[in-house]
Amino acid sequence: MTLRLRALLLGLLIAPLWTVTALADPAPGGHVDRIFVNGRIWTADDAQPWAEAIAVSGDTLVGVGSSAEIRSMAAPDTAVVDLGGRFVTPGFQDSHIHFPGPSINSVDLSDVVTLAQFQAKLKSFAEAHPDIPWIVGKGWGYSVFPKLIADKKYIDAIISDRPVFLAARDGHMALANSAAIRIAGVDARTADPPNGRIMKGKDGEPTGEFKEAALRLVRSKIPEDSDDVRYRTLIAHLDEAARVGLTAGHGARLMR
Repeated sequence: MTLRLRALLLGLLIAPLWTVTALADPAPGGHVDRIFVNGRIWTADDAQPWAEAIAVSGDTLVGVGSSAEIRSMAAPDTAVVDLGGRFVTPGFQDSHIHFPGPSINSVDLSDVVTLAQFQAKLKSFAEAHPDIPWIVGKGWGYSVFPKLIADKKYIDAIISDRPVFLAARDGHMALANSAAIRIAGVDARTADPPNGRIMKGKDGEPTGEFKEAALRLVRSKIPEDSDDVRYRTLIAHLDEAARVGLTAGHGARLMR
């Protein structure tokens, strides 16, 4: 991720979408574009914790109060939204977030619960993306695999012609197929890196499972996404954040 993109992302994350104010007239020359009335609005303001309505000018809240008070701020062309008693809260802030998250060119395995589902979803993704040189993804849990043991053979049986690298749900472990292990130059003679571990079988060969700092041995070989893919990934995750009401967050390693 380029420094410019990181800076843009940081600005988007720390800039609140709403500025909550006490009931007030719009700024001189301002215009109330929309009002939301008849709601249960929690303001997070100890002096006025609850309200019925809000007035919005552009992207800024310019009024918080009763429905009658807010209606008095409306112009003839102000849009009126009746909340019908629905609950409204200021945007959520995530205290630990990895943003923007997985690339749009990655497979999400967070919903698979069986080995058959794991392999089917991986195969479907590979078939739908024949031109992607590396297949990457995230989200699997150990319960997917027999005896809770992750092994490259479960990927090799589905994809052997392209490297595959799949991070576990917690992000501290990953499973690679044989092609990815070869590209990384990892074999029975490769020592564990500091703060990491390469899991090996009884024959001494890598099983495909990498832990902690050992992930970098493979991850460092994965080509970076193009600027276009990065941009579309950023937009997709910002859209998802807006959908669930997330307006700010503290990014782990955001500026690294």
